[in-house]
Formats: sequence, structure tokens, C-alpha cells
Amino acid sequence: MKLLFENLAEKYFTKERIRKFKDWIENANKARETKSLGKKANQYDKAEELITFYTFAPLELRENKKDVVQEILRLVNVHERVKGKITLSFEKQFRPPKGYLMWLTDEMRKHPVRYIREQGKEHIKTDKRLETNTHVDTAIETEIFLILKEEYED
Repeated sequence: MKLLFENLAEKYFTKERIRKFKDWIENANKARETKSLGKKANQYDKAEELITFYTFAPLELRENKKDVVQEILRLVNVHERVKGKITLSFEKQFRPPKGYLMWLTDEMRKHPVRYIREQGKEHIKTDKRLETNTHVDTAIETEIFLILKEEYED
């Protein structure tokens, strides 16, 4: 095995992350040779970030990305037309919207548990946000849409 779409991986990920991917592949190759089914040896087979990358990397290679993104939207019952440039991102972080942070601050002030209220006040006093960035597995951005894809376990 080898890292698929390696040229795209270099565009989207750090050298350290690519090294991690390649280590997983190396370990998986060794596991197959030795017929070892240990968790660490087979991380390649279940690594969420690699599976996500392998799923969406072909989109980046398509000349007409709009058809694919339009179909994704259709599957979730959105019938607006895709317009403008389409940008694909992996492991992207988004800051919480200001309105949400304001709402969270208000909710914190009326929280029924005292230590939560106190911790919230301490965050505000030290100018720390009550909510950190959201780390999204994949983001597809168009002129009018932001499609976020996040893995979840059932």
C-alpha cells in the first residue's frame, strides 16, 4: 500500500501529518505481512482523517466540482444552485460566531450550577472565550454554501 493522492495531501496537510499517514501505511503493510491484527498496526484501516481525505480528494481532482456538490446538496434536500468557486478544506478550524458567544455568555450567567457560573466569570475576566474553535473534518465552501462534514460514532 501507499498514500493515495499524495500530491493533494501535500497541498492540504503538514509534513508531520503526512509522515503520520505514511507511518500508518507502513504499519499496515507490516501487519498484513505478519498477519498481525493489533489495533496500532492497523490504524490505517480505521483512521478517520485518512478515510475522509480518501473520500473527498477525488472531488478536488474533478474539473466540474459543481455537479458533485449539487448532488451532495440534493441528497440532503437542498435545491439551491451551486454558484461560484468551490473550495475544499480538511481539518479546518472555525471560530464560533459572535452571536453564539454572546448567547453562551448570557446562558452561563443564569446556569443553575454555581461552579459553572464562577468558571464562566473567570473566563470573561481573563478574556478567554467560553467556546473554542470547532475542528471540522472537511469543509466545502461555495459562494452561498458552507458544507461541513464531521465524523461521528454511533
